[in-house]
Amino acid sequence: MDNKKYRIAVYIITIILLGQSLFNIILLYRSIFFSYGLDYSEPLILATAFNLYKSFGTYPYLITYYTPLFYILVRMMSTIIPQFVSTDPYFYIRSMGFAATIISALLIYLIARYVTEKKLLGVFALSIFLSSELVLYYGASFSPMPMELAFELFAVYLMLKPGSRRIIFSAVSIFIAFMFRQSAIFIFAALLIYLLYTRRFRDALLFSVLLIGAVITATVCIDAVTANRFFFSVFVIPLITPSALIILLFNIFSFFRLTYFSAFVFLALAWFFTFERKNAIISILLLVSGIEALSSAKYGATSLYFMPFLAFFSIAVALGAKKIISSRGTKGMNFLNFKFAMVYTLLIFSFMMVYEIIHYNSLYIYNATQPPADRIGTMLRNVSGPILVEDPRTAVAAGKPILFEPSIFWVLQADGIWNDSNVVGSIDNCSFGAIGFPLGYGRFVGYPEIINAIKGHYIESYSDYGWVVMVPRKSC
Repeated sequence: MDNKKYRIAVYIITIILLGQSLFNIILLYRSIFFSYGLDYSEPLILATAFNLYKSFGTYPYLITYYTPLFYILVRMMSTIIPQFVSTDPYFYIRSMGFAATIISALLIYLIARYVTEKKLLGVFALSIFLSSELVLYYGASFSPMPMELAFELFAVYLMLKPGSRRIIFSAVSIFIAFMFRQSAIFIFAALLIYLLYTRRFRDALLFSVLLIGAVITATVCIDAVTANRFFFSVFVIPLITPSALIILLFNIFSFFRLTYFSAFVFLALAWFFTFERKNAIISILLLVSGIEALSSAKYGATSLYFMPFLAFFSIAVALGAKKIISSRGTKGMNFLNFKFAMVYTLLIFSFMMVYEIIHYNSLYIYNATQPPADRIGTMLRNVSGPILVEDPRTAVAAGKPILFEPSIFWVLQADGIWNDSNVVGSIDNCSFGAIGFPLGYGRFVGYPEIINAIKGHYIESYSDYGWVVMVPRKSC
């Protein structure tokens, strides 16, 4: 029989987290109509919608980071809906991202309900996922991640029960996820390991043949069409981009912070199911998605990489909760006291709400404030001519085309694949109406020649919100 006091505590924690989830969903929905992004990932698509995987020697200097399906959707939208680019280019992609996030949450519920055999724990898993501010930041962002995650979770759901037809559809779903973002390969590997671990060898062969064949065929064809630039942009650049431990530590800290610190309490619960064979699929997915999250140590990476981990972590926590509810006083459970977890969750939830009200003067934080780069972008809207900025979000806010995204080109320059001479030449000729960067030059620090050219031909116009804006000297 279930432990009644633990079950009641799970109900209360679920209600608390559902309250935060509702708050997040409202903000996500409102963000669809907001003029700025919750993050600036991929605004450069607007400038490259018809130039996928272009040569790095072609101006403007841009990198198309992901596999093509997300970009193709942008192209379709700009063709079918002419006002897509001229009015609010974010709206349509944000809407798809929002829908994908809600679908992902429902799939988490279905998977957790199936593996725990309890509706309550299905809702519990869903609420952990949706209550995280990681979802708030990226759930309706201009990024392929929400769509990728939805198809990955659908593939997992199909994999729960045996059957060749389910294996085929699961492979198709993972392939679609791969076409949104190449990191879906990690989930493919996890599902293949699961099939081998559970001795479903025939299913493993069918699954791997279908998916590997489709991925290789697509990669070879797209690479041929793009003159070998697709493979380099999507697979090689992530490998040659350096890593830094400090970035990983910061992203891990952000992950815990963006889950209202509740992850610290729930993490211990998750590991109770790890070595149980019947839950092997979640165990393996949690481990592999955790390894994938380690790739956030790369320069330019963010806590966005933790979203698949968060999804499988939410299901894992539900399994851990089931273990404790049915433990009936098993020794070693005392430090996982659900009463403590309940009080802790309530206090953290209340603290964060109070913090938002004091800091932002509103609970609707994205209506109360704008990131500094967006504020500077707004001030640059009336600048005649193109602008050069360290942060692409500034150019988007200013309604200007993206000319150069500096966060990764220094890697290409170090490898002799690209050089900044043309950008320096444009600065020398005073081609930019304004140049903006955070105090200390931000990511321009990786380009000393660009900094020297700015100092020689531009003068400070104003400094605000932690940013400096330079305009051409009169001598230009």
